[in-house]
Amino acid sequence: TIAAIGVSGAVGKTAGDVSGRIASGKQPTATMADVKQRASRAYTKVSDLGIELTPKTATSIVDDVKTNLNNARFLPENAPSVQTVLNKYESLLSKGKLSFDELDQMRQLANDLKGDRDENVRRLAGVMVRSIDDQVANLSPKDVSAGAGGIDEAVKAIVGARKDWRNLSRASTLENILDVAE
Repeated sequence: TIAAIGVSGAVGKTAGDVSGRIASGKQPTATMADVKQRASRAYTKVSDLGIELTPKTATSIVDDVKTNLNNARFLPENAPSVQTVLNKYESLLSKGKLSFDELDQMRQLANDLKGDRDENVRRLAGVMVRSIDDQVANLSPKDVSAGAGGIDEAVKAIVGARKDWRNLSRASTLENILDVAE
């Protein structure tokens, strides 16, 4: 109990500091638009280089989404829109390699479900987005096939994109927290 009080006090102080900065008009060092734009540029670079996820990695990402959905008590009959997105994922996987544009499309499809009227669908959409983000954050050069730029350029691009993807995920989480607070 004492530890929980200490943690909640620290969290409360941090939240107060952040809200105080927002209320006082001080701008954060990077805005949400900046983070999204930087992530978009990184994905475009990866896409322009022709870097793709290997079929094994693409399948692993979708399998992880499904496992996490099952752990979150997903029943297709209770969330048909989630099942529709999973069917689209399977369609993309059937082609073999997965481009980063297609991976971003997968994330966007899941993110779109966060606006659904059904609370259960919104909850499951969050699980899907987190699953994709976690998998991308842990990508390594062996998970991709190099395009026109060669393996060295591919490694640099994927590391940069992975960092920006992680930052976008964190920024989205913060944005959701602020939306709830409002």
